[in-house]
Amino acid sequence: MLHRWCINPVSKFALILTPTRELAQQIFDQIKVIGKPAQVQVCLIIGGLNQVEQGAQIARGPHIIVATPGRLSDMMQSGYDTDFKRIQMLIIDEADRMLSGSFTDDLEVIMEAVPEKRQTLLFSATYTPALESAIKCGKEQPFVWKQEDDSAVSGLQQKYVLIPNRVLRSAFLVKIINDFQSKNQDKLMIIFTKNCEVCQIDPMLWKKLKLSAMAKF
Repeated sequence: MLHRWCINPVSKFALILTPTRELAQQIFDQIKVIGKPAQVQVCLIIGGLNQVEQGAQIARGPHIIVATPGRLSDMMQSGYDTDFKRIQMLIIDEADRMLSGSFTDDLEVIMEAVPEKRQTLLFSATYTPALESAIKCGKEQPFVWKQEDDSAVSGLQQKYVLIPNRVLRSAFLVKIINDFQSKNQDKLMIIFTKNCEVCQIDPMLWKKLKLSAMAKF
């Protein structure tokens, strides 16, 4: 996307849609870093931020817009200056989730605003029936790449812990951390959480229990 933009550095070149604000923030941050040498202007359109300021950012004509469907469609229907007729690339991340049905109304509003003649890219970790149907609906035969082989790291161990009560989740997790650290004192752990709130709260709990931890979100 950035390579194509460098060839034709126009405003409102690409629109990137993601299902969550956390993922949108990550993509926004990465584009700012990677595109800094080329002075790429990117704006973030997500819930939780000032909608008037976001409308002003779009009106200034950034090169790339990163957005969640709900907030962007709401702004489009609220009369903000969301002229996307020059969009050349539409990128849908987590396409399996975006096409699951919960975003249908918002996507319909957005699709009406972008031009028919564009490049559309779908990225997904899983190949779902909804994604397959979307690919077949294209007017032209699309390029499709799928990872067919088992790409698991050799020697990787995968385990799960069945927790009978959600209230006990934190206690089970602390027990797992303690067991791991007692056997692997010179190694680190990476723990993924479902959202920013949990990512912030859990390390605070672990520090109270004398566990060394830091949050990154």
